[in-house]
Amino acid sequence: MSKITNVETDRLTIRELKSEDLQAIHNIRSNKDIFKYVIWGPITFENTKKMLDRQIDFQKEQNRKVYVFAVTYSNNVVGECFLVITDHNETAEIGYYFHPEYWGNGYALETVIALLKFGFTDLGLHRIFAKCDSENIGSINVLTKAGFRLEGELKKESKIKGEWRDSLLFAILEEELM
Repeated sequence: MSKITNVETDRLTIRELKSEDLQAIHNIRSNKDIFKYVIWGPITFENTKKMLDRQIDFQKEQNRKVYVFAVTYSNNVVGECFLVITDHNETAEIGYYFHPEYWGNGYALETVIALLKFGFTDLGLHRIFAKCDSENIGSINVLTKAGFRLEGELKKESKIKGEWRDSLLFAILEEELM
């Protein structure tokens, strides 16, 4: 079993998901504003429950490759984030979502920096990457401020709400972490 401890920042706790998080996580996953630049979502309560149950099951896996966390501020779930180790065993993708009422507070940047430290230090990763829609200025700014470099543009890589969209690929190596 692969169990981790909480990741703490100055203001946030990034912790394993729990079944008690269902309503708070659904409040995020059902919000249409969050999924403007994402291929899936918003989703129903039933689908949130199925996804949450599966993501909690990842916590029990040997040689765990999928980490999905709740991001909490003052014990309230304000967002979620993930780190997924790819088949290239020292590389992972990260991502994050926050409820719109918490946008603009620096929580995404704080979360990304904490995930980078977790990935490089605790998991021994060599490279971490992130993809975002080419028009998602908020995510572009977060990734750039966290030290990621732009590696390329993927033309019409994602079909979002019926429209082919360009994605940007960002990455950072362990030795590049600030």
